[in-house]
Amino acid sequence: MGWTAGHLQGPFTARAAIEFDLGAEFAARVIDTARYGQVIYAAVRSSDGQEVFGLVLLAERRDGVLYTKPISEDMGPAEDCCPARILDQLTEPSNQHARGWRERCCARLAKPHSGQGQRVISSNHSSSSARIRTAP
Repeated sequence: MGWTAGHLQGPFTARAAIEFDLGAEFAARVIDTARYGQVIYAAVRSSDGQEVFGLVLLAERRDGVLYTKPISEDMGPAEDCCPARILDQLTEPSNQHARGWRERCCARLAKPHSGQGQRVISSNHSSSSARIRTAP
């Protein structure tokens, strides 16, 4: 699928971007969203109401024009920073691409994160373990 472009009426929110690209009927089935910069993650109920799947929407606004590109989890999106609260709402994946995407997202969530004023240091170069220490 390609990109959709046009003028968005109203504020640039995750739900507004989804409705802009996929329509009001689709947007009404969105359960939850999270936006990180130009990437929107959503939990969406299937049209028959039996399943909940993941959606990644790439969205960028430039010079008053909104550009969007939806990528369903079953297409194996490259973006894998979906928050746990979205992943927790999804039902059984529909294929291996969806399963792989979810596994990548979960692996990223499991990695230790350094906070502001911290840095990750390794105490042993041959070990993959790391610890977090407050910077001096």
